[in-house]
Amino acid sequence: MSSTSLAPLRGSLSVGGDKSITHRAILLASIADGKSIIRGENKGIDCLRTLRCMQQLGVPSFVDSQGLVIEGRGLRGLCPVLGSASGVRLDCGNSGTTARLLCGILAGQHFPAFLFGDRSLSLRPMERIARPLRQMGASIVGRSTPVTLPLQIAGGTLHSISYRSQVASAQVKSAVLFASLYAEGESRYTEPFPSRDHSERMLEQMGASIYRQESPRGAYTLTVEGTDRLSPLDLTIPGDFSTAAYLIAAALLIPDSALVLRRVGVNPGRTGFLDALRQMGADIRTEPVFCSSPEPQADLYIRYRPLRGINVGGSLIPRMIDELPIFAVLACAAEGISRIRDAKELRYKESDRIQALLSGISALGIKARALPDGLEIEGTGELLHRANRTRSILSSCIDTRGDHRIAMAFSVLSLLYQEPLPLSDVSCVSISAPEFFPLLKKLLASC
Repeated sequence: MSSTSLAPLRGSLSVGGDKSITHRAILLASIADGKSIIRGENKGIDCLRTLRCMQQLGVPSFVDSQGLVIEGRGLRGLCPVLGSASGVRLDCGNSGTTARLLCGILAGQHFPAFLFGDRSLSLRPMERIARPLRQMGASIVGRSTPVTLPLQIAGGTLHSISYRSQVASAQVKSAVLFASLYAEGESRYTEPFPSRDHSERMLEQMGASIYRQESPRGAYTLTVEGTDRLSPLDLTIPGDFSTAAYLIAAALLIPDSALVLRRVGVNPGRTGFLDALRQMGADIRTEPVFCSSPEPQADLYIRYRPLRGINVGGSLIPRMIDELPIFAVLACAAEGISRIRDAKELRYKESDRIQALLSGISALGIKARALPDGLEIEGTGELLHRANRTRSILSSCIDTRGDHRIAMAFSVLSLLYQEPLPLSDVSCVSISAPEFFPLLKKLLASC
């Protein structure tokens, strides 16, 4: 089968549970008063790291017919199972969400903890969460300046804070919000643009007092009051939008494709990718699904349509930060030039995603150049017809750098080729979406 005669992708699928929401549900259920039930949780390695860390902090959990059951110990009831003079050792693996959000909770505890991770996580910046937590009264010490993992954190009595972040980061925001639960009085947190608000929604559901305010210029401020109690969760987690985005892209790359994705989370802080795709001319329809969860859900209907290049930047970037790798792949197939700006955060993910994307795209003969805060890609509407010829110029594997989003992006692009693109490592996809390749295989089998 030549790439120009690819069968369209058709079918109806459900993706696994949302990773961001699962992390937060595990962490907050652990410090709630009483038993929480979480259904449809993400089963990737990152979320398992969070669950194991909380088990080490004395929080029982198990799976039964109801779902994932977590016996919350209350805000001040965590008690390490094993420890040493430097504190309980918590292995965060590759998960930045685990490390950063957990620091927010540990800042309010009266025992020390030692956090470490793999090589990739140990290169990622932690100063951005250390700075506000130190201002609140926590001690955070690393082996480097600015701080990275491994680090030791010693919490205690925290005081309220008024903090303005220079980046729109849901991880930084969540760390400060979680620590603020332990502080006396009201804490205020401001970011330049609204980032995903899963933490705020969940905390409100659990009874925390949170006030939101957005300025005319886009800055987003949260005020949260310290508390003594969080109510337990009874939560069904929606499908992961980021995983869905990569399947959406597959349907948009192959002519005549028509795909339905069921019960996907469509939190407005996560769906900037849909806004960008519609600007590119994509045919995407959303039908809201009723649910009792604080998170909105929808069925997504996607039909192939040729795309045009666009520019993305500003407040859109925090709303599609995890989808920028697959946006870059779609930009390769779009007609005209696409630019990603204001996305310097890509350099501090599991890999330098700007460089990883540039390297892979350039290896395929597609014109692209790195910008200080993003990428410029010269797309061609004839990419599908060039696929066989371009494949032959690859002299080595495309290096995914062990980054799940890079591996997923080039795996989707690989669908256009008569032979699969040689990718250095795709096992890393199990970090966030162990169901991704089985779902792709199911789609291809239905062609």
